[in-house]
Amino acid sequence: MAVPLDRPDHGAMQIIGATGAPDPRRAVHLVGAAAGTILVVSGLTLWFATLMTPFVDLISVGRFGSATALNGLLVRWLAVALGAVFLGVGVARLADVLAHVRSWAATVLPAMLPISADGPVMALDVSLGDGRPIPKLVVGRFGAAVLRDLPSPTIARQQGAYWEGLTDQGWIRIESPLDRAARDAERVRRWLADDDRDYVVRVYAAVVGTEPGIARTPTCAVITESQVEPWLASLPVQRSLNEGRRNQLIALLQRR
Repeated sequence: MAVPLDRPDHGAMQIIGATGAPDPRRAVHLVGAAAGTILVVSGLTLWFATLMTPFVDLISVGRFGSATALNGLLVRWLAVALGAVFLGVGVARLADVLAHVRSWAATVLPAMLPISADGPVMALDVSLGDGRPIPKLVVGRFGAAVLRDLPSPTIARQQGAYWEGLTDQGWIRIESPLDRAARDAERVRRWLADDDRDYVVRVYAAVVGTEPGIARTPTCAVITESQVEPWLASLPVQRSLNEGRRNQLIALLQRR
């Protein structure tokens, strides 16, 4: 599904997520909705039994001798107050669940809008079928581009030609984020080639971060958030990737 977003990092680029992505707190809100409903029903039932039936009067007569005695009146108003508490807490719980569902739906339902293939479209968490999803994959007139966020400098750093990651045992050598992005681009290239197409899709790679001084490699660019769209616009247009073929790629990504 896709949403035309107006974000500071990706402007008006359309975003594709997992189709039918569930609410991550669905179980919590199902329990909340059930509890709220039970409280509301209990409150209304208590009110009905107190105000519309002789049930409370019978209890008062049996325990306190008279429904109009002081203790009997206290029982009646206690029942009314308890019903109000149940009703208030239940309504508040249901309102909280409804507010979250509306907030979640506001980000999901606009995905029903049609996607335009004229501008770049970003797909999130694209599954290639090997258990290692691509975090961000952009399709445009240039072909496709893999984007990976650079890790925070507090947990990863470049030391000469190598990268190190911080662990409980200190800094150890890790895979270069640039090499990983380049390998992801090659994986995407092979994945698209295996789909029996009569054309080849060019695939580029870039890492996105804020740390200066990280040199690009022949297979991976290094850009900042504000440079994402300018970098995509600078990529050469792939003439063989017409609008119909781009729509095919976008439809493929929507199914992933």
